[in-house]
Amino acid sequence: MKSNNSVRLMIVGDVLFTTPYDTNLNQRGLEAISPEINKLFSVSDAIIANLESTLPAEGFISTQPRVFGTAQQFKSLKQAHVNVVSLANNHTFDALDSGFKKTRSKLDELGIHSFGAGTNLEEAQKCASFNVKGV
Repeated sequence: MKSNNSVRLMIVGDVLFTTPYDTNLNQRGLEAISPEINKLFSVSDAIIANLESTLPAEGFISTQPRVFGTAQQFKSLKQAHVNVVSLANNHTFDALDSGFKKTRSKLDELGIHSFGAGTNLEEAQKCASFNVKGV
């Protein structure tokens, strides 16, 4: 099916949630972005970001830094209209396989597509495919 629709695509670099997940400090997600960036995001049809955070789980890697986000911070991705994330980075498995699975489950729950990592090679090589404005 041929479409004459145009799609405004935005590709964003690293999204790194900065507040340690196990503290009571105010947590910063994408709701803290500037009004100018928020305006850019609002006119995009699809936003792809590199998610440099994972949800915490029972275990974690022994090296530092480890980058953990919270469920609320992950919800801020959806609030900022991010609809696709790359997981092909060095923090995806900071909470080992269980944290990775928890992260992917939360992204699925939020309706955010992901690509670039998996529990096996076939999953890791799978593309994110989705429809935007008939394209």
